[in-house]
Amino acid sequence: MGKEEKEMYIMGSLNQKGSKKITSKRKERKRTRYIYTFKGHEICRDAFVYIYDTTQKVLRNIAKYLSEHGAIPREHGNTGKKPSHSLKFEEIRNAVTFILNYAGEVGMPKPEAPRGSDGIPPVYLPSSDTKKDIHKRYVASCEESEFRALKVSSFQDVWLKCVPHIKISKPRDDVCHRCERLRKEIIDAVTEEEKLSAINAFQEHIADAKKEREYYRACIENAVQEMENWEGEELANIHYTFDFAQHFQLPHHSRQMGPTYFAQLRRIQVFGVRIDSVSKQLNFIVDENQTIGPDGTQTSGPNAVISMLDYALTEHGFGEQKCTLHADNCSGQNKNQFVIAYLCWRVITGRHCEVEYCMQIPGHTRCLVDSGFAHIRKLYRRSDIDSLAQFLTLVNKSAASNEAVSYDDTWQWRNWKDFLSTYFRPVKSVRKYHHFRFTSAEPWYVYVKERTDSVEQKFSLKKIGAPNFDATEIPAILPPAGMTKERQTYLYRNVRPYVRPSHQEDLCPTPTEE
Repeated sequence: MGKEEKEMYIMGSLNQKGSKKITSKRKERKRTRYIYTFKGHEICRDAFVYIYDTTQKVLRNIAKYLSEHGAIPREHGNTGKKPSHSLKFEEIRNAVTFILNYAGEVGMPKPEAPRGSDGIPPVYLPSSDTKKDIHKRYVASCEESEFRALKVSSFQDVWLKCVPHIKISKPRDDVCHRCERLRKEIIDAVTEEEKLSAINAFQEHIADAKKEREYYRACIENAVQEMENWEGEELANIHYTFDFAQHFQLPHHSRQMGPTYFAQLRRIQVFGVRIDSVSKQLNFIVDENQTIGPDGTQTSGPNAVISMLDYALTEHGFGEQKCTLHADNCSGQNKNQFVIAYLCWRVITGRHCEVEYCMQIPGHTRCLVDSGFAHIRKLYRRSDIDSLAQFLTLVNKSAASNEAVSYDDTWQWRNWKDFLSTYFRPVKSVRKYHHFRFTSAEPWYVYVKERTDSVEQKFSLKKIGAPNFDATEIPAILPPAGMTKERQTYLYRNVRPYVRPSHQEDLCPTPTEE
């Protein structure tokens, strides 16, 4: 029984003794007496309070309300009234205006809202700021303008409910260096011309990032739609996305032991190639002793990247005539140059009729392959892993779209760098271009664009004085360099004690003689 039903039941159980409002002495009756009954028997007030599980004060209030208003549900005296200390609309509006102005002054807006949000692009404030520091500045501005300032708890509550898209960036957030530089130029600008120039440059940069993002989504949608309508014939277009993940360390336990934070654990590199047309991601797992260079080096160089990409296109492709690839605009120009030469080589040798290679604006390169890495990282944090085999199982278990590809007898490292440099020459100022197109109609040429809506330019990739090209020739195999004895000794002495006994020999074996 609820509170309201209980009080109405008590009102029905009270019987007023005497109904006259004037006493025998011709005076107004100030106190009303009630007869307390239970199952037809008159009882005392103390027994009535005990039986109906209430208190003397509540019973007096119910009786008083009954005599004044009759048998209707009780209402609190402040119902419908606004407390004198409540927030006013003007005060909330002043706080919201201050937050918006502060974010417009020092904040860094994102080009678009994340998936699943209400469509408002987030604005990130510097990570050095805190809401308490911003509240102090807000209080100081209220004192100057003689407005009532909200307390810090109310200020944070208004911030969360009214402008949740304004956030304080975390130190780990991956931000665009150009956005940061332009934001600082806006803050440091003195004259109006300098501010307008910096703002226009900032807006153009965000607009370019948004265009590249929209083009990336359009490529995925077209590839998925074409795959859904595929009837077994040769596909016209398949979309791929590839990128590196941050390396993982083994052993890893969900309850990590303190000394392992200071040890150089065994490093595992993960290179992801996502086939967006079928929502499948190949995760190439490379151990320290499987890399081209010793002790896990040369994993992200052109030879390694092209070797894994070539395996994905050759073994997991669909025999498509055209493919589109998206990747990040890496800071190493040499890697981009050799990837461009490799894609041109695929068109020349007839492996594809047309290839388009695209890169988003640096700092705005989040793509679907990162979501596959996030699933792996999420399961990795709460798992106990003591061997490479367990890590491969974790990758396959992390998501239905994730598939682990181990190095053993799967693909081979090849010397693509020396092979491609024999026939192809680099593109000058390659980092400023974000779109590259190769076609079998002009196999030795590449069409480049800075943006999706820019005019294409044509460059020849054929190296002057190059030997005759042989379409059947492939690069030489590069055997893995393995681990040096120093690294093996370090793992055996410093890491092996933290590995479970059944996996010690797999992860940290006994050092071998060179």
